[in-house]
Amino acid sequence: MRAYVLVSTAPQTARDVTRGARRVKGVTRADCTRGPYDLVCLIEGPNKEALYQIALNRIRGIEGVTGMYTCFVEEDR
Repeated sequence: MRAYVLVSTAPQTARDVTRGARRVKGVTRADCTRGPYDLVCLIEGPNKEALYQIALNRIRGIEGVTGMYTCFVEEDR
């Protein structure tokens, strides 16, 4: 399974949060963005529970993260 995690960060911390997210196991890609969110991460795992663990326990725990929104990818059927 895959999901996109849209991350808001404290001022002046987006680059540090991005570097931290890139070190998280299960984060396939992490990019700084401009717009309503400061960072977009693509995460992958075997099931929704694994994705929740990556997003809530690992990405959310990075210093500078102030908010997140997770969008699960609908797989082609």
